[in-house]
Amino acid sequence: RPGRYHAVCSRGNEYDLFEADVVVESGRLSQVDATLRRVVDTQGYASGDYHLHSQNSVDSSLGLDDRVAHAAAEGLDIACATDHNYVTSYEHAIASQGLVGWIQGMVGLELTTIEAGHFNGFPLRYDPGPTTKGAFEWSGRAPGDLFSDLRSLGAYGPSQTIVQVNHPRD
Repeated sequence: RPGRYHAVCSRGNEYDLFEADVVVESGRLSQVDATLRRVVDTQGYASGDYHLHSQNSVDSSLGLDDRVAHAAAEGLDIACATDHNYVTSYEHAIASQGLVGWIQGMVGLELTTIEAGHFNGFPLRYDPGPTTKGAFEWSGRAPGDLFSDLRSLGAYGPSQTIVQVNHPRD
């Protein structure tokens, strides 16, 4: 829409931030040119977000392609899908957008219970068969049992599966 805007360009905390005021006029293209310079040396490190939701979660309407594009634009090396009670893979969205060299997807799950809390498990196997893609029944079960079940879904075995307690003070 025509008007005055403040444009902000970023690529995560490894790069500087570019800001500019822009006037958009009706029927004309407005363009912002920016070069973002790396300001933090992260060689030997990987940047990841291990708590991401998409349209497969009850609390997000963001499509998989948009979720992956946003994660790549912010400079993440790893985007871990942790939808509520739904195992999601970003691999197709990464490949279809030509982002294979820029970002890696990790399959995870935010096991969301009413009684015990929210728990992420990752990296998990991706099972495209069931409706919930690998999520399981959680009601009336102790956290230790839930953690064991999450670890049993691990892509590299139970001992190589991380269980993360989300919102611990919520």
